[in-house]
Amino acid sequence: MYFFVSKCYICAKFVQNIPRIVLKLKEIIESEGITQAELVRESRVSKTTINDVCNGKSLPSLTIQNKIIKALNRMAEQKYTRKSVFES
Repeated sequence: MYFFVSKCYICAKFVQNIPRIVLKLKEIIESEGITQAELVRESRVSKTTINDVCNGKSLPSLTIQNKIIKALNRMAEQKYTRKSVFES
């Protein structure tokens, strides 16, 4: 999972590649089967903001980027923790 590598690395990548944020976020959401509603709930970022970022209508501030990254990392931890518990 590429967004679970390192929080600092991911944050730096998002900041360096502002125009690519929208594409990466869409790619992560689609590849991991995450819904926008789940991301809204976990990140505590408004539905409108998440929708606007995913549709390329706005670029997220660093604060919003940080919230999204933390939420994606938490979701990844939960997903893989659940898998390992059920696989044992």
